[in-house]
Amino acid sequence: MISGAYEKRGPAVRLEKITLENDHGADIVFRGYQYAQTSFYEGTSGVLTKQELYATEDGHEAFSIVSSDGNFKSKRAYLVRREEEFCRVFNGDKELIVPLDWLILFAQVLWKIDEEKAAGVGAEKSGERLWSVNE
Repeated sequence: MISGAYEKRGPAVRLEKITLENDHGADIVFRGYQYAQTSFYEGTSGVLTKQELYATEDGHEAFSIVSSDGNFKSKRAYLVRREEEFCRVFNGDKELIVPLDWLILFAQVLWKIDEEKAAGVGAEKSGERLWSVNE
């Protein structure tokens, strides 16, 4: 194994010190690697959102959400630790302990809202608030 590499999720990947900038608490700092990234543009509001997902050296997850309309930029970062049937979600300031099945339900609700938005159904609904434990 290469020094500083991590093999838990398949082929060895290089671990790096990563700092996720956060406007709503302390920056999230850890050793790990990025395993997914997506961006999407919401035409009605003109907001571009970039999401990045990371695996940490100690087996947890972290994610970053950066949104901008060209004038205002919002940076959010979260560290998610699974502990048996619960997840601890830390935003750099506050920690929220959520039953794992609730977290799965929230993700399914958000997915459904995104599907409805894409189809033009319930356009006045917004799933954006569900993503944030900052407020």
